[in-house]
Amino acid sequence: MLKRKNKPTRPLGADYERDYHAWAMRQADTLRSHQLNDLDVENLAEEVEDLARQVTRELQHRAEVLLTHLLKWQHQPEKQGTSWQATIDKQRDRMTDLLRENPSLAPQLGTILNHAYRYARREAGLQMGLTKAQWEQQLPRSCPWDRKEILNPVFLPRARK
Repeated sequence: MLKRKNKPTRPLGADYERDYHAWAMRQADTLRSHQLNDLDVENLAEEVEDLARQVTRELQHRAEVLLTHLLKWQHQPEKQGTSWQATIDKQRDRMTDLLRENPSLAPQLGTILNHAYRYARREAGLQMGLTKAQWEQQLPRSCPWDRKEILNPVFLPRARK
C-alpha cells in the first residue's frame, strides 16, 4: 500500500462515481506526473481489471459472430454468399489479432469458444428462422469444430444434407 505524504484536498474516489471522465483524466495526469501517492488505487485497479475483461468479452463476441456464421454456412448452403464469407473472414482475422496481441488469452480459448457457441447456436437458429424446438434438434449441442478449424482462414464447414 502506498503511503501518503500529503493528504489530497478531496477524497481520491470522489469523482469516480460522480464524473468518471474527470476522474479518469485526473488519474492519467497523476500517473504521468509520477505522483503515485495521489492515485485512487482501489478504483484504478478495478478499472485496469475491467480493461482486461473487455478484451476477453471482445474475443468472445467475435467468436459468437464467427460461430453463428459457420453454423449458417453449414446448415443453409443455399444462402451462402460473399457477405457471410466476409463476416467469417473478418471475425477470424480479428480473433487472430486479439490472440496475438493478448497471448495470455490463448489458454482460455477453449472455454471462450464453448461459451460463445451456446450463444451462437441460439443466434444461428433464430437467424435461420427456426423455432427453438427446431434449432435445439437440428444444431449440434456442442461446437462441432475445434479451435484450429475455427481459426483456419480457409476452413468452411461442409453443407449438411
